[in-house]
Amino acid sequence: MDQIDGNFEVTNLICATLLFIHEVTKDSLRSTSLSRNFTSTHTFLETFSELCFSDVTGILRDSRVPHILLVDIQRSLHALNKSLAAHREAWRYVGVASEVKRQETIKKSSTISADVNGQKKKWRDEMKQRSQIWKERASRSANSALFEQEEMEFLINACNKWVNRLRHTLQIVLLVAGEVSPHFPTYEQSSHLGIEHMLERQRRLGLRPSDSYLPLEGQLRKSIGSAQQATGLMKTVYSRHGDEIDVMIELRPYSDTPAGAIRQLTWYLSSSIPLAEQSATPEPQDGYEQLTLQCLGYIDDPSNARSLVLYRSPKSHPWASSPPFLHDTIKKGWNTKPSLGHRYQSARTLAATVLDIHTSGSLHSNITSRSVVMLPRRFNDPEPSPYLIGWGVEPPQSDSPLPLEPNLYRHMSQFGRGSQLLTTEQDIYSLGVVLLEIGLWTTMSTVFAKLLESTPRFGTKEEKGIFKKVNRVILDLAYSVDLRREMGEKYAAAVKKCLEWEQDDAVESMLEFRKQVVDVLDVGCKI
Repeated sequence: MDQIDGNFEVTNLICATLLFIHEVTKDSLRSTSLSRNFTSTHTFLETFSELCFSDVTGILRDSRVPHILLVDIQRSLHALNKSLAAHREAWRYVGVASEVKRQETIKKSSTISADVNGQKKKWRDEMKQRSQIWKERASRSANSALFEQEEMEFLINACNKWVNRLRHTLQIVLLVAGEVSPHFPTYEQSSHLGIEHMLERQRRLGLRPSDSYLPLEGQLRKSIGSAQQATGLMKTVYSRHGDEIDVMIELRPYSDTPAGAIRQLTWYLSSSIPLAEQSATPEPQDGYEQLTLQCLGYIDDPSNARSLVLYRSPKSHPWASSPPFLHDTIKKGWNTKPSLGHRYQSARTLAATVLDIHTSGSLHSNITSRSVVMLPRRFNDPEPSPYLIGWGVEPPQSDSPLPLEPNLYRHMSQFGRGSQLLTTEQDIYSLGVVLLEIGLWTTMSTVFAKLLESTPRFGTKEEKGIFKKVNRVILDLAYSVDLRREMGEKYAAAVKKCLEWEQDDAVESMLEFRKQVVDVLDVGCKI
């Protein structure tokens, strides 16, 4: 049995166990969401198995898929299977008296035939019978130990953890190998796997917007004068054909972002939400997905030499005021510093967002605390969460001196005019600087206040010298006892990893970043 067939067998064991748990608990759990979670996990794994392990079209059988991804999927499946071990033994125990054909005998096929559907129905019926036998025979103590509410919540957390891991690895597989065919995975399969938005972003990467993608033609309730500074988000209402939408507007001057680049960028960003769902605000996820505002498009404003990027205002922010950026929040000082757990959560959310961007094959290229807007995810959230906006694009060529402050966040290869080649290492370095700000609760503009006062702008000849000076201070802060005392050893280690990131292989880089940064920060979110 090869590695892929072995993973197929393990997936079937997990699915059988989840069916058994669902049948035993569906009438007893106080929370219907737990039952739905078991069902959605089972649906995910069935679809995952069909897409990845089928004899003919199984994407993991593609020779372009790196072995390291097969190993990562195997580890995730075995970890999930291990967490269900006691419950698997329970359904095996009640099946001793009437052994049935195992689900593994279902013939693998690139398409689901009526016969296989019949086999699956037969297997589900058998799990119902076994669950009924368990209810009749199992002692109260055994049933309580395995199926009480607390145990089910623990299992759901385990399922969510490993399903999120499998989903992310599958997205890397699709980035590397491409889709099996234009119609496989289908939209239904993509929806079951939770990858439909990522697939659309991967498809659009490198493509030009269609001719039908045009600037928005509606009206803004609040006019934005030519003297308005291109900083912050401005909240207003966008009206078109009698419909009104609460929006937040980001100003992008032509001098920084040419109109053609904005058209490409907003077309890409709007792919995160299918057109059929544009009226809904997506619920945030706790996996490895990005947290960003829904882009509706852009308004071209040639009379003021700028573009206006429109984001749908989340329902969690119904107020008329514009939201603060992370930089502004930190500048308010220690009196407004969030709890330790929430700072970990903010750091983890930003790291997961960067990972998601890289998994789509894209780059942000402008990560600073001024490109992170703080908004509550839900209306009753006590603390806001970081939404990443302010995407970078290649600016027009210019010999003018460059502003120092945004360059404080930039990797050596991006500092100043830097290299034309944009890389994931640059994003990860910039993230490390922002994580340092969150950890020490101070901004780079404060740390380098004297340098910014004496050298607000710099030329090409000064680039190397200024970067060395800035980078030395940043690394000293990352290795300082202050960061360890404030956030702990693991947080400090994650910051240092970002600032010193070196990975030649793109796939290995994503897996290691997930392990050494995102998952490390996840531990502190529970504080």
